[in-house]
Amino acid sequence: MKYAQDALDDYLHFLRVERQLAANTLVSYERDLKSYLHYLKEVEQLDSLRKVERVHILNHLRHLKENTKTSRTVARHISSIRSFHQFLIRERVVDNDPTVHLEMPQMDKKLPNVLSIEEVDALIQAPDTKKANGIRDQAMLELLYGSGMRSVNA
Repeated sequence: MKYAQDALDDYLHFLRVERQLAANTLVSYERDLKSYLHYLKEVEQLDSLRKVERVHILNHLRHLKENTKTSRTVARHISSIRSFHQFLIRERVVDNDPTVHLEMPQMDKKLPNVLSIEEVDALIQAPDTKKANGIRDQAMLELLYGSGMRSVNA
């Protein structure tokens, strides 16, 4: 699949020049797609991008999952692969898009980090209540805790 590397180079050039993607994004796309193309060549024994079918992509994604890749990583690979195949169609390298109807995996939901009771007590008692600002600060902390508000980064 020598020409697959040429197609990848053209695609990365397109992303860099026309889409002006950030360097880190380009590195991620390149890493994902090199892994994908290597899989197609070595495992699926394909010698042309024209021979790629949906089942080959699904096998690659299954291979990623079996190798302890997270749902988020698999989703990023799907996005990279889908975008690459759409580029190949626009450039008339291939005639069909095997990524049609490819579903994104369910994302793992992370539980928020929470403070222990002792940490909450220490936080609420931290302001100096002998000063007006300390009383205000303590009231704000109690409001935040009592209402269950979270910071934007939570």
